[in-house]
Amino acid sequence: MRTINVQGKGIVKAEPDIAILQFQAIAKNHDYSDCIRDLNAQVEALRIDMETAGIDRAELKTTDLRINVNTRSLKDGRRVFDGYTASHELIIEIPFDKDLLNKVLRIVAKAQSGVGLSISFSVKNKEALRHSVLGEAVRVAKSNADLLADAAGIKLGKLMQINYGWTEIRFYEDTMTMPGADLCSGPEYDVDVQPAELKAEDTVTLIYEIDD
Repeated sequence: MRTINVQGKGIVKAEPDIAILQFQAIAKNHDYSDCIRDLNAQVEALRIDMETAGIDRAELKTTDLRINVNTRSLKDGRRVFDGYTASHELIIEIPFDKDLLNKVLRIVAKAQSGVGLSISFSVKNKEALRHSVLGEAVRVAKSNADLLADAAGIKLGKLMQINYGWTEIRFYEDTMTMPGADLCSGPEYDVDVQPAELKAEDTVTLIYEIDD
């Protein structure tokens, strides 16, 4: 039995409907307790900022927490203790609304907590987008199979198999970054944000029998 394997790549675009805010608080101090206290103060100020913006502070979640020991080099080549650096990364998702986003930016900047911020844009219902991508990939693969069969002068038989790697569908999101220093300067005007469409893609392979 002869078969033909045909691949199809599905690409689907969607308008973002959520904004993902990622904050990073950093504290440096020669004393460990003071370093952690300074870090916690920044994070608490950020949680208060969220409440001021009308967002539940519990929605602000930790994604990474690190405490590093610093060293410095002496003239004789030895390295000696030089305090601690602690970082706390947090994330929160909010509906993509320009007014709400700018409200959060203004409040965080006015409070001058010193945190850095990056903003990415995505879709809340990724499962629906995944279904669309797979459907498009199958449609493209079937179209490619018909095209190849016509060009080769063969007739496609029944569909024997669909191969899908079960890998996570790739989502390409738009991101903007604002360092802590920029936030502390305070935005004089609202940020005019128009995120690019979110693109998702994946690939499937169809195996057809060739009718003799």
